[in-house]
Amino acid sequence: AGDPTPMTLAIGREVRGRITANDPLIDNDADSIVESGRPYHLYALSGAAGQTVRLALDSNEFDPVIDVGSMSPLGYSVAMTNDDGGGEGDGLNSRLNITFRTAGTVIVRVSPLGNDTGRYTLEATNVR
Repeated sequence: AGDPTPMTLAIGREVRGRITANDPLIDNDADSIVESGRPYHLYALSGAAGQTVRLALDSNEFDPVIDVGSMSPLGYSVAMTNDDGGGEGDGLNSRLNITFRTAGTVIVRVSPLGNDTGRYTLEATNVR
């Protein structure tokens, strides 16, 4: 059926979502057993050339993973990913800084590490 149409992610606004068992599933066939069968949501994020944006994905109900990439004729193509933020206090939540080389739109994919479901918050903020 293909990937769903991405929802808009505006810089400076928090999005609240819920991953359910009815959401589309990541299908990587033979590439990665870890990624197969994970439900996901897609968001479109636009930025200006040189702009750096911090993505923060939090959930108390599942281990969140955030991917940034683009759509290709073969489907979603991941350019960057983050599972656990890596900073003090991030815990299992995901953090990712992206810098736009040129003005344009990237596709942000939100998913659990496994096939869990639950609520999450996603926020994009300018990095100064």
